[in-house]
Amino acid sequence: MGLHRYYVPQALSPGKIFLPPEEAHHALRVRRESVGDRCVLFDGLGNEAPAIIVSTTKRDCEIEIESIRFAPRDLPGSFTLGVSLPKGDRLRAVVEKAVELGVHELVPLLTERSVKIPTDNSIEKLQRFVIEACKQCERNRLMEIKPPIDFDTWLGRAAENAAEKNALTEPSFRIIAHPDLAEHRTTMKQFLVSNAAIQPHHGFAAIGPEGGFTDDEVLKAVNSKWKVIDLGSRILRVETAVASLATIAAVLFDDKQNTFPPIIIAGKPQ
Repeated sequence: MGLHRYYVPQALSPGKIFLPPEEAHHALRVRRESVGDRCVLFDGLGNEAPAIIVSTTKRDCEIEIESIRFAPRDLPGSFTLGVSLPKGDRLRAVVEKAVELGVHELVPLLTERSVKIPTDNSIEKLQRFVIEACKQCERNRLMEIKPPIDFDTWLGRAAENAAEKNALTEPSFRIIAHPDLAEHRTTMKQFLVSNAAIQPHHGFAAIGPEGGFTDDEVLKAVNSKWKVIDLGSRILRVETAVASLATIAAVLFDDKQNTFPPIIIAGKPQ
């Protein structure tokens, strides 16, 4: 079993540090950590630090950082995922799968059939889910949760990004999940085969609500040069579609590129 991981919302530096209150509670009351136990800290910026617990009280947990290394463990390119969020506990699954598969940004989309309008409280909850998922999957750079935007604004933002990347000769891709409009859609295999030779620097993907995007919304995307992806003959839940499109992105970005050894930036390798 690996060492327990704790999140510190500040850039890591050598020396001693106290865990934030929530993390200290988790370490002392849930994990039952004690002086001399080893753990790993991560700062959400891509850095992690092997460390040792040097003192505890009922509420405080002081840890000494032994070394710091840069090991973000997200995708080697930048991938932004727009999702019309589901209700209830399925929000956690959406975030967990996106974090585990290396997504850089998650944008809540407001579409014609959206069933959930995100509030400040729900965005804060999503951010907590990000931290918990990063602890579990050993990712060290937090996925960013962006403010909710309407679908037209989302298409415009992606088009601006594509224009900027083209100007820099940096290829990108834009894909939207939709099972209809046969004249426009392609299968996952067809899309991957036709794009096997590209090495993208940025990608956008869009997933609709439980009732799906409307045909009008998809046609707007097609007219903005998005590729329509058919995810198969079965009806997928939103969280399953998230995993499917994020996996496509991982293949295009060649996720194995990001498995280089951690870069030691302070202290000695452990």
